[in-house]
Amino acid sequence: MRITNADYTPLDVLAELIVPRGVKLNDTQEFFSGERSSHEWLVEAWAQKLEVVLESFKRYGTEVAETQFIRDHGVDVRMNYLNKDQNEERIGFQIKSNQEADRDSERKKGGKESLIATIKRQAFEADHHAGVAEWWVVSCFDSVKHKRLVSAINAEVTSGKQGSLKIRHVTPREAMAFLKMDEYEIDAVCTLLLCKDDEVLKLARRELHGLGRGAQNIVLNFLVPALEGEREISFDRIDSFSECDEDDGDLSTHIDELERIGFLDHDYQETFKVEPSIFVGLCALYFEARARHGLGQSSANRFLARMTQDR
Repeated sequence: MRITNADYTPLDVLAELIVPRGVKLNDTQEFFSGERSSHEWLVEAWAQKLEVVLESFKRYGTEVAETQFIRDHGVDVRMNYLNKDQNEERIGFQIKSNQEADRDSERKKGGKESLIATIKRQAFEADHHAGVAEWWVVSCFDSVKHKRLVSAINAEVTSGKQGSLKIRHVTPREAMAFLKMDEYEIDAVCTLLLCKDDEVLKLARRELHGLGRGAQNIVLNFLVPALEGEREISFDRIDSFSECDEDDGDLSTHIDELERIGFLDHDYQETFKVEPSIFVGLCALYFEARARHGLGQSSANRFLARMTQDR
């Protein structure tokens, strides 16, 4: 596929990825526990997710620099890339863990520096010494227990201005949503944003969306196994994977639809033969995931489903 939305930068894509989809306030308590409560684990995990975003640009020939571990001048992780004017941009990320938030809540007044004071100091350092255009505070802690801390960061850090530095606060819900995303999903969203008008992608989406919901589900479950050699399936197996809406007809309606276009062929025995090449765009999109994105069969199948579902 090809990039059709060349104006998108890694920062633009990252901003679209970091949204609190499917995450409730209470979810952050369990997620940011155990090893995920430590600063070290979170810094490494955040950098790894950024690398997946940057790889989406690299595989389509767009030049980006590596993500770096800095941990100096108020920056834990730095992401470098070329902006629309082909000038290098540097974005700094400061990660705050649940362990740090717990220590701050247990701090006695007049004792050690508060976490808010630390963040303000780190913002100053990032502005004057780190050479970053934007600085993101990433709150990776229990959003309910540390509700006041979240509000304080919003009120005292990101609502103001540190010199010319742009500051953004990534809330615990947003941070959790991004960190729990699988690589294939980040790949798919990045590709959708960068290549949304590519002919292969548009064809694949037309092929799938031209079917009823039940037929779509059958295709998404059995096209990939057929491409990998599993060309025969039983009615019972189709039935076990089908999810038919009451308003969309029963299973036989969807099987008839797929037989009519040639995806399924019933030889009046116990099995159906599957012909995946009926859907040229879907096949091309699957092998795009295998060849260019380096995904295995299972991840590539999920990539295909994510790329073709309604936005």
